[in-house]
Amino acid sequence: MPNDQIKSFHHYVPKFLLEYFSENGKLWVYDRKNNEYRLQPIISTTGDKAFYTFMDKDGNKSDEIEKLFTQIEGNAATVIRSINTDKKTLTPKEKSDLALFVTATYLRTPEFIENNKKSYELLAKEVMSMIHTNKEYHDHVWDELIRTGKIPKDSKGKEKTRQVFIKKDYDLIVPKEHSLSMMVKLIFDSYRYIVQMEWKILIAPPKKAFITSDKPAYTANINPTDDFYGNSIGLFAPGCETFCVLTPQVAVYLSQTHNPNVADIYEAKEEFVDFLNKTTAITCYRFLLSHSQLLLKKWVEKTKLKTRGVYHKVIVDSG
Repeated sequence: MPNDQIKSFHHYVPKFLLEYFSENGKLWVYDRKNNEYRLQPIISTTGDKAFYTFMDKDGNKSDEIEKLFTQIEGNAATVIRSINTDKKTLTPKEKSDLALFVTATYLRTPEFIENNKKSYELLAKEVMSMIHTNKEYHDHVWDELIRTGKIPKDSKGKEKTRQVFIKKDYDLIVPKEHSLSMMVKLIFDSYRYIVQMEWKILIAPPKKAFITSDKPAYTANINPTDDFYGNSIGLFAPGCETFCVLTPQVAVYLSQTHNPNVADIYEAKEEFVDFLNKTTAITCYRFLLSHSQLLLKKWVEKTKLKTRGVYHKVIVDSG
C-alpha cells in the first residue's frame, strides 16, 4: 500500500458530518484540554494521522478499518442528506444503513479506544493478581518455566515475582491492534441492538440548532438529578437513552424501547434542543463543535465546561 495512503489523516468524526457544521471549510472548536476557542479547517479536526492503521498478521500496515468506515459513511451520507432536506420517513434499508453508521460513530472514538485499552489492562492485572495469590500455582508455573528452559535454572526471585503480580506493580502494554479489533467486533455486535431500538429523527425548530462534539453519539440520562447525566458504560444503562447529532438541524433519539419498525421524524421542542446541546457539551471528550462561535460559547459557559471533569473515564481505585 502506498505510504501516502497509510499516512493519511483519519477522521474519527466523519468529514462529511463536520461539513454540515462548517462555513467555507472551517468550523468553531472549543478545546477542553487547552481551554481555547478556534476556527479551524475540517481537514485537521477530530482526527489523526493513520488513526485506524494497524499491523496485520503478516506485519504489514493496513488501512482496512478506514476502508470499512468509508463504506459505512458512504451509505449513510445519502440518508442523512435526504433527512436534512425534505425526507419524511425512512425505509427499512435506510434505517439499517443509518443504524450501522450511528453504531460506528458511537464506538470509533479516541475515548472508546483509550478506555478499552485501560479496561483490558486493569482486568488482566486483576486476574493475574488473583491467580498468583495461589502460591502453589505460582511455584508450579515457575518450575515449568525452568524445566522448559524459558528461564535459567539458577533464576532467583520466585517469591519476589509472585508479589509483583499480586501487587500489580508492573506495566502492561496493550497493542493498538487489540483495541481496534475489539472496536470493530463491538460495532457489528451492537448494531443488532441499535437497529431494533425505537428511533425518532429530531428536526431542530426555526432559530434553534444542535451543536456536536468529538462524541456525536452518546448515552445519557434523560431525567438527570443533581446534575447526574448517567454514564457511557453501555446502551442500556438504567434511565439512559442514546442520541446522535448528525447536523445542526438533525439528531437521532434512540429509545431503549424495542420497536424496530419505528423511525419517524418529529420537530423537536426548543427545550429538548437545549437539553441535547447541554448533554452534548457535558459528554464531549475533548472537542465541542459548532457552526456558531456564539452558540458554542453559550453551552461551554452554561455547563461550566472549563472546570467540569471528563464525563466518563476509567478510574483506578487504589483502595
